Amino acid sequence: MSSVEIPSSRTNAGITKAEEYDLVMLGSGFGSKFLAWTFAEQGQRVATIERKYLGGSCPNIACLPSKNIIHSAKVASYFRRGKEFGISTDGFGWFQRMLSSIAANTNRLAGS
Repeated sequence: MSSVEIPSSRTNAGITKAEEYDLVMLGSGFGSKFLAWTFAEQGQRVATIERKYLGGSCPNIACLPSKNIIHSAKVASYFRRGKEFGISTDGFGWFQRMLSSIAANTNRLAGS
């Protein structure tokens, strides 16, 4: 039985060797991910190139973070308007701290 040495894709100079793919996807959003999975399931060699947000912008900076921010804003609005709903908000000094935390999370998610 002979052994086969499988070379690394990295050369000694630290330069990546060229590799062949059946499909190269630019971007990793939902459509690209779906196509890459479909081709890979068919035995095709697929590479995905992503500049910044793996998974696309929706789960990273758009859809999901936006929904979290909108939900937090609605809760804060309802809390501020508690008296309209017959709810006393007296004694809730932590509310301002919560609003500050929401603002900090919003800035963090937006990358500001």
